[in-house]
Amino acid sequence: MARLLPSDLSPQDFENASEWPTAEALGQGLPDSWVVIHGCHWTLPTRRRLMQGEIDFVVISPAGAVVLIEQKNGSVEYEGGELSKAYGGQTKSVSKQMARNRESFLRKLHRGRVPPPTGCISVGYFPDVRIKDVQDIALDDCCLVDQGRADRLPRVIEELIGGGEPEPGKVAAIVSFLEGALDLVPSLHGHRTLADRMRIQLSGPMRVVLENFEMQPMRLRIEACAGSGKSELLRVLARRSVAAGRRTLLTCFNRPLADLHRNGLPGATVETWFSLRRNLAEALGIELRFPEKADWVFWRQLEEETTEALGRLEWPAEFLYDSIFVDEGQDLADEDIDQLLKLLAPDGDFVWVGDPEQDLMERAAGRHRGHAVLRVLDNYRTPTRLAAELADVAPSGVRFLNPAEGSGLEVRQLRGGEQDLTEALEREIAQLLRKGLDLSDLMVIGMQGTSGLKPLGDSIGPYSLRRFTGGYTLEGEQVMTSGSLLAESVARAKGKQCAHALVLGGNASSMGEPEWRRALYVALTRATVGATLFVDMSR
Repeated sequence: MARLLPSDLSPQDFENASEWPTAEALGQGLPDSWVVIHGCHWTLPTRRRLMQGEIDFVVISPAGAVVLIEQKNGSVEYEGGELSKAYGGQTKSVSKQMARNRESFLRKLHRGRVPPPTGCISVGYFPDVRIKDVQDIALDDCCLVDQGRADRLPRVIEELIGGGEPEPGKVAAIVSFLEGALDLVPSLHGHRTLADRMRIQLSGPMRVVLENFEMQPMRLRIEACAGSGKSELLRVLARRSVAAGRRTLLTCFNRPLADLHRNGLPGATVETWFSLRRNLAEALGIELRFPEKADWVFWRQLEEETTEALGRLEWPAEFLYDSIFVDEGQDLADEDIDQLLKLLAPDGDFVWVGDPEQDLMERAAGRHRGHAVLRVLDNYRTPTRLAAELADVAPSGVRFLNPAEGSGLEVRQLRGGEQDLTEALEREIAQLLRKGLDLSDLMVIGMQGTSGLKPLGDSIGPYSLRRFTGGYTLEGEQVMTSGSLLAESVARAKGKQCAHALVLGGNASSMGEPEWRRALYVALTRATVGATLFVDMSR
């Protein structure tokens, strides 16, 4: 079976439902040494305008040859000497679209300094029609697969570009570039609702800015609002660093976010701030004894011992990086940034990405240190109905640009304490599941920190929870419960998103406080479709 990307595709992820059987057929019909990518959105700047498009499927052979598949369902017309299809009263040329996609694809690879594919062929796939004759100079019979050959699509692809000596390095380079530059994974988290698809398309110009940004050495601070795609923007730069053969470090304060980055950045070192300091301490010979429960005293003591050891020992060579990238940088203090800069090689690149408005711990680094500053206030994630509810808590200047409507915000006022909250959550989850969402589309977000989730126990009715227990293994790894429904504190939820957020808003007495409003803003902007806010009105 071929490697299918994104790896967690399901029928619900396809805006065009007929593309799901195609993905299955290609995945099951091609050998396991092949790669099949669905939904590559591309952007290409020209002198006059920004060109954008999407390639339905990209198939890569073990030898590094590529097939770009354009799938057209329904009727296809033959007009003006070429194949065409009608969209909303307008007729568009299929051959010109295929040629434009191929040209742009190759130009993007060239701009990204990616080795050119061994060959690149465009294929038109028309599963609902029979094509008897082709008189379009831009198309060839071998590059068209109609209803008569639909069941042989994988075999046709294999015959077109199969063979040749395997070039795993070239294949890996192409796939790595596509993941970053063409956003074949529309988000770090795999959720592909309509709102998420619109965010990827709308944020294209910002990706273009970063793809063409040059500064030597790079000293860049990106202050970007929630939902702007700042983590994906950071990946563009980090992938470029890895592709250039530079020792690359990406760090953040948030453990769940680091895990997501680690899966999407092969070739880079990805660590949380604490795990980075732990590894440095081990390299300096400091003995580590992790407490059973989260303990800030332990980390402060470790920091002091590490600083003292660095004053008398030689700096470990493995902790020197050519490029350092910081995500959710508002969570790190000034002294933390100073420590990171000590890990940077002379003339190395340093990029800080964060949102000062999401600084829940009031410790954000405030000095720019002479860095160029790019401010991004465009939110592409939050749909319109939910954005309307954020008007009173969103920072000044933030623009909500996602045109998807979404389901909005529901507020549940509770008066019976913890038991009432659990029962209300269970009812809400059941209702959302009946509407077609899965547990993986939901996230419980506690605005009172990790401790605020403990009263829920290990489950909400029949729905088992996956949450941080507050404990650690002897190796320093966080201990999570093994449930299916994710529950996070608002601080740990930063950098994540979900279709629907179930927000535990505490009690009525805290409503309106600046800290509460900021936490609510962070929590609600995790959602790509809608949210439910639970507030205890009895206190």
